[in-house]
Amino acid sequence: MFNLVIILLSTLNGEPKGSNNYKIAKFMIENIHDLEDYTLTELAKACYVSNSSISRFCRDIGLKDFNQLKNQIAKFSVEKTKLSNKFNYEGRNEDSIFTSYVRSVIENLEMLEKSSIENDIKKLVNDIYEYQKVAAFGYMHSENVALNLQYDLQTSAKPVFTAIKVANQAEYITNADEKTLIILFSDSGTYFDRIFPRAKPFKQQSKKPKICLITSNKELDYPFIDQYIRYDSRGDYATHPYSLTAIADTICIEYSKGITSNGCIFSYGGIAKRSHSKSKNVIGYLISFIHADKASLSTNKPPFLSASICAYCNFVPSIKLRSVSFKNSIPFFCISKRY
Repeated sequence: MFNLVIILLSTLNGEPKGSNNYKIAKFMIENIHDLEDYTLTELAKACYVSNSSISRFCRDIGLKDFNQLKNQIAKFSVEKTKLSNKFNYEGRNEDSIFTSYVRSVIENLEMLEKSSIENDIKKLVNDIYEYQKVAAFGYMHSENVALNLQYDLQTSAKPVFTAIKVANQAEYITNADEKTLIILFSDSGTYFDRIFPRAKPFKQQSKKPKICLITSNKELDYPFIDQYIRYDSRGDYATHPYSLTAIADTICIEYSKGITSNGCIFSYGGIAKRSHSKSKNVIGYLISFIHADKASLSTNKPPFLSASICAYCNFVPSIKLRSVSFKNSIPFFCISKRY
């Protein structure tokens, strides 16, 4: 699958300027149409690096050796004619590109609106509350969506990991365990083909992370994907990444609904989330992932929090739930110090 340009751009964006990988990627992207006849030694000389640096670069971008890099260069030479169709979209009007483009974007978002994904989004938000380790990734444009999700969820005090470099994404996914939630944005659904071109990860299904793939591809059925959020899209230049951006924004809005100004928390499934509060009696940082004692709740006796959780947040053990209320079977917790 063609991905050489994307890999090179990802390397340029993720490597320190002046590093060997940066110099190699920069030379290749600037001379992309003339690389087919280069040998390893010639490429190393042109980039002012050693032969071993070229070999290491190949491994760093997910290729086995220089021969695989040459194969990618050959594929680019064959498929580059397809790039001329990149900017096509439904309803394109050569006399009014701006108007026809915006109209096409709006029409595609109207398709998104009709997609039945709202409950799927709420289910994902539930998992974001529940998992302490959350990561979000995408490929090129889709990674920008992941970066925006990271920033907006941090506004609600939820840390999310992401990485621009493809190699770093692959490393994180490969090493993630069952305590990690990974959100993947891929309009075409080709994320794993691009990130793991040779072999798919997760040979040990029992210890793999929980994965949610957000895509317009209705045919995908990977055995290691736990949740799909599939939306309707035409799949042309006017569709991406606006649909994914709208979905990511909705995730952040749904998440933020659970945090109120007085320090209460909105929690799916009885799991609390951290928040800020200026209230005198409410803890400034509400503790993440607190499982309420259902037996105590049933008798209206606020359960005490364990000393270990309190130590984690640098609070004394004398902390209790101030109140618990329910809305559509979803509990709202408010936690305070015990005086």
